[in-house]
Amino acid sequence: ANYVVDGGVTVSAATLSADERQVTLTTSEQALDTVYTVTVNNVLDAAGLPVAPDSTISFNSVALLPSTVTWERWNSAGGIDAFIDEYRAGTLGPPDVEWKTSLFESGRDLGDNYRARGIAWFKPPADGDYTFLVTVDDNARVFLSTDDNPANTVLTVAEATWSNNRDWQGATQEQNWETWTTDIGGIYGIQGWPGFTLPLTGGQMYFLEAFYQEGGGGDGLELTYLPAGAAIPDNGTPSALAGDVIFAYGDPSTLPPIITSPTAAQAVTLN
Repeated sequence: ANYVVDGGVTVSAATLSADERQVTLTTSEQALDTVYTVTVNNVLDAAGLPVAPDSTISFNSVALLPSTVTWERWNSAGGIDAFIDEYRAGTLGPPDVEWKTSLFESGRDLGDNYRARGIAWFKPPADGDYTFLVTVDDNARVFLSTDDNPANTVLTVAEATWSNNRDWQGATQEQNWETWTTDIGGIYGIQGWPGFTLPLTGGQMYFLEAFYQEGGGGDGLELTYLPAGAAIPDNGTPSALAGDVIFAYGDPSTLPPIITSPTAAQAVTLN
């Protein structure tokens, strides 16, 4: 009750952080890309003095940003499966580095001994069956949700060893959903979609999540899509997950620069 948000948004909880310097508010659903104002009353500061009555601060809610993929990196070594388990369990803590790209490519030669995750929402251009291909160094697991809910993802493609940047023609069986039909290195083609096609609805949003692990040497991940049965792209072809088929959520008022040439991302200071 000490915090009131305008615009019809209600506050159901206020949680003080362990260092007593931050309050996290749980609210009803906020409209996308909207400026809201919070009014604060009857709250004491860290010195036990009252905050001025009717203190206000405004914020911009998140927007759905086209042609944007969000990347997170943890500067810690470890296997890919343990990485996913730790992330799902919430034991990793916040990422060490975050960046955004305009297509589903992390960039290459970013470092050694780290683990990273890329996320976006995919909006197919039309109804139909689709497939996904991944190239990565060192290895990866890629998940696609059956709808727009990140809780409903299923493993879609994987890379058990490593591959070169945009080496689509060299993709092995598990790197292509259409060909991933058997156990490869303990990784299985996943149930959850009918048959071995991905029947998607045009205009529907689907959550995409790619985890990859880097030891030493080269690094980075690229993910692309194509209609089922279409020819594999030539090597070197940029990811088709770009433009108006890929989206990420973000605060437009604090949006960092979006890297449009991730193959040269090693020249960018990721902060």
